[in-house]
Amino acid sequence: SAAVATSASTALLTAFAMPEARVIALPETAAGGFDTQAAALLAPVIETADAVLIGPGMLDDPATQRLVAELLPLLAGRPVLLDALAMNLLRGSERIETPVLLTPHAGEMAHLTGASKESILAGPRQAALEAAQRWNCVVALKGATTWIATPQGRLWRHEEANCGLATSGSGDVLAGTMAGLAARGAPLEQAAAWGVVLHAHAGAQLAGRHGDVGFLARELPGEIPAALQALQGSARG
Repeated sequence: SAAVATSASTALLTAFAMPEARVIALPETAAGGFDTQAAALLAPVIETADAVLIGPGMLDDPATQRLVAELLPLLAGRPVLLDALAMNLLRGSERIETPVLLTPHAGEMAHLTGASKESILAGPRQAALEAAQRWNCVVALKGATTWIATPQGRLWRHEEANCGLATSGSGDVLAGTMAGLAARGAPLEQAAAWGVVLHAHAGAQLAGRHGDVGFLARELPGEIPAALQALQGSARG
């Protein structure tokens, strides 16, 4: 079953929105981030986790970086996905030994590496590969063309012209989809590749019914199970 750790002030609302999940209320800072007790409170939950996603919806950059730094040693050997502010720990860092999947878009990649956004957009393939090798992580550099790179130099490319997938929150759905696949046992690079395909398929289904700009991010998860079944069927065929 899924568990969602969130700030105490939003835990009740999250529980109402996601009755299927265990919701863990964590003490928070004045800026809305998790305070110094958060890692210790999460340690027992992490011990039984099949995969962990950190980042979506998180505020307070310093508090987020502190939490990620405290959690990573506890996550040794477990698949970890870092999204949004949680990736900022990597600025100035060289390597991570825990298996990690990063999910930046071009702007976030520029922020992490110090390169310009324009240079990332001009050479996304090389940017993804260099980041994967620099940090010893799987990198999914998101965009209309998404590049997935491993530290060993393997590369995958997926092209998707659906502008509806640029809607706010869509990247969080993608990260959650990848985390779900990793929890089912998929290696991080496979979870990234399948997650991108499932996310695109879900967007295509919604665009077919509502148009490219006629759907919201919260509608995407409902399309994922059928997309996964179709993908598994095509893989067997």
